[in-house]
Amino acid sequence: MPQPEGRKLRPFHLGALLAVLLLVIWNVAGFDPAFSQSEEDANARFTIFLVAEAVHAYRDSTGTLPASLLQLGVDQDNCIYWTDGDVYTLTMILGDREITYQGGESLLPFATAFDRVIPGE
Repeated sequence: MPQPEGRKLRPFHLGALLAVLLLVIWNVAGFDPAFSQSEEDANARFTIFLVAEAVHAYRDSTGTLPASLLQLGVDQDNCIYWTDGDVYTLTMILGDREITYQGGESLLPFATAFDRVIPGE
């Protein structure tokens, strides 16, 4: 049974689709990153602040550090957590950069990270 006339896929359609896909790829490659390095760093620092607060809350309620971030309900692929006795460390991996927090340090620079990126907001 022949296909209805309106349903045939013509070479023109395939060529137009290929042209649109190539234009999209070319345009996306030409755009700057969505966030600046300072914005990415501020986001990572604030994420560390939130995770550290969750670790502190867990330790305050159970008396021990969590074995993993999954015990806190935190699922951050780029956040590395490890313990050494009663001390913990959080490291955010940002491509070729790392931001690290050692448990016990002041969290103020992490809590106020966005203030340095967007002052007054």
